[in-house]
Amino acid sequence: MLTDSDFTHVICGYSTANSIKNAFNLVPASIVKCGDMISVGQQNLECHYSRWEKARVPALEATLDADLEYLVEREESFRLFHNFKSLDADGPILIWVDYSVSCQLMTAYFCYVFKQNGWDLDRLHSVAYPRTDILWMGLLEVLDETKLRQLRPDFQKLKLKEIQLYSRIWETFAGAELLALISLLADDEMSQFTMDALPYLRRRLPSRINGLNEIDVDVLKHAIAHAPSAIRAVAHALGHDQTPDMVGDLYLFARLKHLGSPDLKHPLIEIDNPTGNMRDCKIRILPIAHKILAGRANMIALNGLDDWLGGVHLTPDNVVYREDLATMGGSK
Repeated sequence: MLTDSDFTHVICGYSTANSIKNAFNLVPASIVKCGDMISVGQQNLECHYSRWEKARVPALEATLDADLEYLVEREESFRLFHNFKSLDADGPILIWVDYSVSCQLMTAYFCYVFKQNGWDLDRLHSVAYPRTDILWMGLLEVLDETKLRQLRPDFQKLKLKEIQLYSRIWETFAGAELLALISLLADDEMSQFTMDALPYLRRRLPSRINGLNEIDVDVLKHAIAHAPSAIRAVAHALGHDQTPDMVGDLYLFARLKHLGSPDLKHPLIEIDNPTGNMRDCKIRILPIAHKILAGRANMIALNGLDDWLGGVHLTPDNVVYREDLATMGGSK
C-alpha cells in the first residue's frame, strides 16, 4: 500500500503547498509546486521543461508587466514549477486536486506532459477534495492544516480515460482555435470537477455591451471605490473574488495598469509610478471609465483588443462575447 512518503506530490500554489506540507509532514524535496498563473496569457505546448520555461517566462512577464525574478520576496526564487525535474524519477505521482480553474488546468497539463513524453501513466494518482461548505470556491488554500487532514479523501490512480480527457483539455486550452476552446467549455464528457471549473473561464471574455471582461470590471469598480490607492483597489478586488477562477494580486495589478496604459487611445485611469511598487502607486479615475462601466461607451471600440484566453489571441477580429456563448454551446 502506497503512503505519502512514496509519492512525488504535485500541488498548485506556493501557499497551498506549504499548508499541505505541514499538515501531512511531507518532505519539501518531494513536492512539485506550481507557481505559474497557469490560466493566464499565452501558453506553449512544449513538453521539455527547459524549452517550455524559456518560452513561457517572457509571455508571463509581458502579461504581468513585471520581472518574475523580483515578483515576490521569498527565501527561494519564484519558479513556474519548483522542483519540476523530480518528475524524471520513476516513482508514483500524487496530484492534489480541487475544482479551481488553475488546479484543473495544472492537472490537465501534467496528464498532457506524461502522455506526450510516453512516460508511465500508471504513475499518476490524484487526491481530489470534494466541494463542501468550506471549499465552496474550490480552493485548497482556504483550508487550514486541521481541515486538510479532516477532509482528505483517499487517493486514486488516474484512469486512462481521465488522462486522455485531461490531455485533450490542455491541448485545446493551449491551442489557438477560439471555437475549439468555446466548445470545450460545454463538453459534457468532462469530469464533474472540470465541468465545475472551466466554464468560469467565460468571465475572461469581453462583454458586447462595454468591451470589458468581468475581471477588468471588478478591478475597475474597486479602483473607483478606493482611488487613489492602487493597492486597496487590488486588495478589495482580490478579497471579493469568490469564484473558482481566482487570480492573484499581481495579475489584478497588471489588469489595472493596462486600463491606464499610455498605449491606449482612451485610457480609463491615470497612474503615477506605474513601474514602481503596487503599494506606492496612485491612480486617478477618468470620466470615460464611468461611461464604459455604464455601457454608454465600449472599451474595444475605443481602444481595440489585444488579450489572451489560454492560447487564443483575442483581437477585434478574433473574439467571442460573453453574451453570445449561449448560442455557441459555451454556456451552461
